[in-house]
Amino acid sequence: MIFTFTGAGNVSQGAQEVFQGLPHEFVSPRDLKEVTEKGNTKRIYATVVGKKDHLEHVDGCKFDVQDFIKHPENYHSSFNEKIIPYTTCLINGINWEPGSPRLITIEQSKQLQAKELTEAPCPPQRPLAICDNAAGSLEFMSRFTSVDSPFVLYNGECLSNTMSGPGIVISSIYNMPAQLPHESTDLLGAMLLPYIREFLKVDPDKSLGSQQDISDVVKNALLTHKGKLTEKFQYIAELRKELPLQ
Repeated sequence: MIFTFTGAGNVSQGAQEVFQGLPHEFVSPRDLKEVTEKGNTKRIYATVVGKKDHLEHVDGCKFDVQDFIKHPENYHSSFNEKIIPYTTCLINGINWEPGSPRLITIEQSKQLQAKELTEAPCPPQRPLAICDNAAGSLEFMSRFTSVDSPFVLYNGECLSNTMSGPGIVISSIYNMPAQLPHESTDLLGAMLLPYIREFLKVDPDKSLGSQQDISDVVKNALLTHKGKLTEKFQYIAELRKELPLQ
C-alpha cells in the first residue's frame, strides 16, 4: 500500500503528520515502480511528490521553478504516468491555479478506470482512494463533499454518492477543520496571536506595498484589501467561476 502526498503547504504537512502515526516508510517518487514490484506487501509506504517530480517542460528543458511560476503554460504533468499508477491512496494538497497543468485530466482518469486491479507486484494499477481539496488539479473532482456525505465514488464518467460498484472513493470536505474545533482553534490562535497588533495597524486606505511597517507575513496572509482580493489570492475569483460552492 502506497500513500502519495502532493503539495508542500499546511494541508500536505498536516496530513503527513497524522500519517506518521502509522508504521511506515517514506520512499522517493522515482522508486515507486520498484517498491510496487518488489516492496514488502505487509508494509505501508509513502512518498511526497513535488513540482520537479512530475512537471516537465514541453521543449524538454530542465524544470525551473521560477520559469514555471512565470510560464506554467510551457509545462505539462507526467503525474498520470509516473506517480498515480503506483499509488493506492492520493492525499492531494496542491494549491492549483487556472492555467497550470492538472495532475490528472478527465481523459486520463478514464484511462485509469480502465485498468484492472491486480495483486502486487503487477503494476501499473489505479488508486483506490483520493483525499482532495476540489480545487482543480484533479479535473474530474468538480465539487466538494460534506460532513454528512463525506465520500463520493468516481467511476470514470461521473461522481456518485452510491458506494457500490467499481471506482475510486474520494473525500473532499471543504470545512474539515471544523470537525476538530478545539484543536483547530488552539493551533490557529497560537499562530495568530503574535500578529494581532500588526493586523490592526493595516491601513485600509493605503496600498499594502506602501505600508513598510507591516511584515510580509501579515501582507501575505491578507486575502482581501480595500474591498478586493489581494494579488496572491486573485486565483480565488477564477476558482469561483469554475467550481461554485454547492
